[in-house]
Amino acid sequence: MAISSCQDQPPAPVVTRNAPGGVQQTLYVSASTHLYAVNASNGAVRWCRQVKSTRKYDCPLDEHCPLFPSPIFGTPKVTNNAVYICISHNGTYTVAFNRKSGSLLWSAQSDCGVVDIPFADHAVPLVRDNIVYSGTYALRAQDGKALWRVAINPDTDGVLSLQALVGNTIYANAQNYVYAIDARNGKILWRSAPDRHEPIGGPLVVSDQRLYVGTLGSVDNPDAGSFYALDADSGKVLWNYHLNFYQGAVVQNETIYIGAQDLYALNKQTGGLLWVHQLAGRGTTMIASTGNVLYINADGAYALNSMNGSVLWHKSLGSSPSVSFVPPVVVSGVVYLASIDGHGRSIFYALNASNGTEYWQSDYPYQLEPLVVA
Repeated sequence: MAISSCQDQPPAPVVTRNAPGGVQQTLYVSASTHLYAVNASNGAVRWCRQVKSTRKYDCPLDEHCPLFPSPIFGTPKVTNNAVYICISHNGTYTVAFNRKSGSLLWSAQSDCGVVDIPFADHAVPLVRDNIVYSGTYALRAQDGKALWRVAINPDTDGVLSLQALVGNTIYANAQNYVYAIDARNGKILWRSAPDRHEPIGGPLVVSDQRLYVGTLGSVDNPDAGSFYALDADSGKVLWNYHLNFYQGAVVQNETIYIGAQDLYALNKQTGGLLWVHQLAGRGTTMIASTGNVLYINADGAYALNSMNGSVLWHKSLGSSPSVSFVPPVVVSGVVYLASIDGHGRSIFYALNASNGTEYWQSDYPYQLEPLVVA
């Protein structure tokens, strides 16, 4: 695996006007073998790093020998002066880059994993107190040295997907189980299967000593998915609500908003339905919220009133059955998101969070993954 500056750059963005926010505010996003740092104000690329395969298959002498499959970046985690990210390539690595320049700080072999099945896991590391948690490993932030590992077997239990760090507890999931793990030593505090017949279907959320997670239906019963509330201290199921195609959730006050085939608002204590907003297309992506507004992507970008689900504005952004969207991120009054067409090409957008007016857009020849702003 070799990491270097990118040989190809996306074309210059189309800027209507600069987006508000600090001049140093940067978007970090990966796309296939590329990691980009992008100026949040105008979409210009600040720096780009590309990872390439250096291994070949064992082939007979004098015959053409193809390279190994291309490495894949996960979703970055940005903290202090570093960008931490998982790279899947003939094994997996956790890699640290300098936040400002993109220079390589260190690379450590780990078992983080960028996977698509049964749910999209973009392998986002967790970072706190100079420790990087990635896969089953706790790594020293300054040099990537392994401090300890969680005692599960990814070959049998599936890739460990880290989701939240609350106090001294890491909450994570694999294909069939949700885990609570002691962040100080990797000890498993509890393991729970909300439904032993349904795999975990998407990212979990922790709020006020409760953990919320969705499951998928089975091949025999594809409509059997549900959304569960668990006690965060024990993993005990408190309530569940039937829904399909769970994508993610966000908690706001006493309500939990769930992106699935439709958008649901439930009472977070009881699981009672407050309202549901039916959406066109293939359902939602994950939700962002600020104030009393929810931002989702379905057949384009939406801003909804969180009190009743009414539409405040909607931008189609070239939506069609072959177009999907990256989850939105809202910072400093700007919604950042990307569309992905049927050929794996992306358009990166910055929109006014109040009315959907476009600040800038930028074309990328690769499929963008979920982004972060720092």
